Amino acid sequence: MPVQSFVRRGFVIAVGMAVFIAATSAGILDYTTRDSGRNEIVFFGHSTAHNFEGRTSTVLGKFGADKEKLTETAYADVIIPVKSLKTGISARDKNMYKTFEARKYPNIRFHLEELRDVKWETADTFTALAVGTLTIHGVVRKTGLRIRAGLTDDYAVVDGRADLRITDFGMERPGFLFLRVGDNVEVKFHAQGRLTRESTAS
Repeated sequence: MPVQSFVRRGFVIAVGMAVFIAATSAGILDYTTRDSGRNEIVFFGHSTAHNFEGRTSTVLGKFGADKEKLTETAYADVIIPVKSLKTGISARDKNMYKTFEARKYPNIRFHLEELRDVKWETADTFTALAVGTLTIHGVVRKTGLRIRAGLTDDYAVVDGRADLRITDFGMERPGFLFLRVGDNVEVKFHAQGRLTRESTAS
C-alpha cells in the first residue's frame, strides 16, 4: 500500500474515532446556586410550650452531574452561613448562634459522596437518597437526604428533606425563656442552580 494512502486511511480512522467518542461522551453539567431569594432552607423545631420554625435563603455552593452517568459523576458542595438562619425573634436567634458557637463554626456544610436509590421520573427529573457528610458545629456526620432534582441545559432545581438531632452534632439543646428545645429538627430545602459550564466526561 502506498505511504500516502496508508496515511490518509489512518487519518480517516482517527477522525472517525474522535467523532464517535465525542458523540458518545455525555457532558457534565455544572451549576452554581442562584442569587439569595431563590433558595430556601426551613427548619422546624419543638419546645416544651410550642413549635417554631426558622429559615434562610442564603445557600452557597455548586453541584452537577452527567445525566447519562448520574451515580458515577454527581457531586455537590453546599455551605449555609449559621448567622443567616433566622427564627423571627432576635433573642432566640442570638441564643441559637450561641448554641452553634457561630464565631468558631460559622458555616454548615454538606458534601455529597454518592446517590442511592435513583429513580428517573422524566428525562430530566429524578428522586434519590443523597448520601454525604454534613458538618455542623465542627462535627462531621454521614447523612442521607431525600431529594427530588431536575437538571436541564439552563438550570437545576433540588428539593428535599432530612431529620436531624441537635445532640448528634455535639450541641446541647438550647433553652429560651425557660423553655427547652426538643432534640429533633426537621429540615426542608429548595435550591436552584444556574448552569455555569458543560464539560466533557472522560
